[in-house]
Amino acid sequence: MSLSLPEIARLAGLPETTARRYARQYADFLPSHSQGRVKKFKPECVRIMQHIKNLYDEGMSQEVVRDVLSKEYSRLVDTDHHEPPLLPQVQGEPTVKDLMTELARAMKPGADNLNFILARLDHLEKRMEAIEKLPWWKKVFK
Repeated sequence: MSLSLPEIARLAGLPETTARRYARQYADFLPSHSQGRVKKFKPECVRIMQHIKNLYDEGMSQEVVRDVLSKEYSRLVDTDHHEPPLLPQVQGEPTVKDLMTELARAMKPGADNLNFILARLDHLEKRMEAIEKLPWWKKVFK
């Protein structure tokens, strides 16, 4: 079952404008998908929106709310977009984006690929260390 943003707002007891602001600011914590021009959300977004409202009611800033959410909920990774790699790549080595995409696929619910994930994380760590050793201009210019 999927809910529209107005339905989420009503169920969470929020003004629709506030729900839209939360959906924009905290999109990486709110599971959703597009149906044509309409964005639909999973039902658990009602609870997340209520939690965000409660954090703001307690006087927390946007940065603190984001930190709390990142500790309590998993962040969503979009692997559908296609962008050129931003960092130089050693011939034959996968890019950081390639590694992250593989990790995202392996971590889907029901996937039992712990060894694969650990190997990819190790490879990713080595790749990041190699990138950090590059001079700054090679990180910026290809």
